[in-house]
Amino acid sequence: MNRLVSIFFVLVIMVLGFSVQAQSTETKSTKAVAEKGEVKKSKTMKSDNKKAHVHGSGKVDIAFEGNNGKLVMNFPADSIYGFEYEPKTEDDKKKQHDALSLIETAIADMIVFNSDNKCEFQKVKIEADVHDGGKHADVDVDYNIVCDKSPIDSEVVFNFQKTFPNLKKVNVTFLADAVQKTAKANKDGTKLKIKK
Repeated sequence: MNRLVSIFFVLVIMVLGFSVQAQSTETKSTKAVAEKGEVKKSKTMKSDNKKAHVHGSGKVDIAFEGNNGKLVMNFPADSIYGFEYEPKTEDDKKKQHDALSLIETAIADMIVFNSDNKCEFQKVKIEADVHDGGKHADVDVDYNIVCDKSPIDSEVVFNFQKTFPNLKKVNVTFLADAVQKTAKANKDGTKLKIKK
């Protein structure tokens, strides 16, 4: 699994052009974390160099080594629950909670592996991160994926818009062992063939 994590981070650095910053500073960023139907708040370490986002767009990175995979998704909060500020009203808290919970219940409908792969999604985190002085928020999603069969020589179907219609452009990067593919999942039913 350590090799898979290493491959995944190399993929992120190479394909998405992330720059690794040696220094990070502590800010009082608040995260709302959907865990088992509850929204929890926690203080975290954050870099001042948070990457800018575009409303309606998202990034999905999937990396596999054999039958085990890692899924990381990042979306502007506005595209998921309709606002980017720290929720204060009960209505806003409910919207945020419901949307973050929907990611968990709909994950296997948004990313569909062939049924013979028998893939299972295992949640690591789903959280909303308000940053830039409360001006922006992102939804960060992290899952492990365990399959009975490697996804190589199969296809994956992406259906983000039926769950979150404000997601208009979703860039997908998929790495499975030596196979690297990209797709723009800008409409439901977008297929990505994972072929050598």
